[in-house]
Parts: sequence; structure tokens; C-alpha cells
Amino acid sequence: ETRSVLVMLQPAGAWALFGVSLDELADAHVSLADLLPPREIRELEERIDASEAPRSINTAVQSFLLRALERSRQSVHPAIRAATSRLMMERGNLRIEALAAQLGLGKRQLERLFRLQVGVSPREFAALARFAWTADQVMAGRPIVDIAAEAGYADQAHLIRTFVKRTGQTPGRFTPEDVADVAFVQSPPSTTA
Repeated sequence: ETRSVLVMLQPAGAWALFGVSLDELADAHVSLADLLPPREIRELEERIDASEAPRSINTAVQSFLLRALERSRQSVHPAIRAATSRLMMERGNLRIEALAAQLGLGKRQLERLFRLQVGVSPREFAALARFAWTADQVMAGRPIVDIAAEAGYADQAHLIRTFVKRTGQTPGRFTPEDVADVAFVQSPPSTTA
């Protein structure tokens, strides 16, 4: 019998938590024991095994991650905080060159910071931000043609191709039931993750 816990971190949250270059972790399967003390992970696993209620599991995982974050010596670059926030707010519809200039950075410097602390380029993060908004709108049942126009896709076909690439199915076949029923653990807004 296997249990899984999905933890979703804010952009650059893994950088603050683990302190390793995220482009090294992108598209990789890495054991948590390679990133955090194995003894503490075993203790967390024991707490999860002893728990039946999802709420107590969430509390155990959240406490574990918050303690690890408090011990971390990594801090997210202020430009990364501002850039990821702006890209999410604007649904990814910002020119990266203009964003870098607004943050007082060169485009290459912003790209290096993104790869290090977020794990993807600013352009890919923008595409993911746009897709996240799109998926939310699809699940809300909005017409695809309206979503495509608002999200900045060239046309409805472009949105559908992107959706199939990211999910393996068309927007018309994607429903809220397709989204896994998972626990969401998020650190309080006052932390650095």
C-alpha cells in the first residue's frame, strides 16, 4: 500500500526550501532524502503512517516543511518574487524584455535567476501561467473561443493544441473530475517560500 502527498510550493519555494539549483531538479525524480535530512524524513513518514485523517497528514507535512524552511539559508531574489507575481497576475502576457527592464535587470540576468530559483525560463513560466489560467477557465465551463481570446492565444486551435500538449486531452474532454483530489499545503504568506 502506498500513500502519496502532493505539496505545491509557490514559485521559487523549492529554491528557498532545498537550496539547490532548480534547473538541476527539472524533469528529474529526486528522493526527498537527497534534499533534506533522512532521519527527519523517516520521522515524517512514521507520522503519516500513524495518521488516518487527511487533515492530520496535512498538518504533519506542513509543519515538517515549515521547520525545514526556517533552517534554510536561501532567500528568493526580490526580482523573482516580483516577476513571478506579475506573470501570474497578467496570465503570462508580458514581454520578458520589458519585465526585466521594469525590474532593473538585463534579460539574461533574469533568465539565469529564473533557471536557478524557479527551474524554468521566464518565457516557459509565462506559458505555464497562461495555461494555469486557461485550465481554470476551462474547468469553470467558459466557452473555448472566449478563453482563447482573453488568454492571448492566436486562435481557438492554438489553445487546443497547447491544452492537448500539457494535459493529453482536449479542453472539451477535460473536467474538474480529471484534477486529482489532492491535499494542498501552502506556507503562510509571511514566509520566504
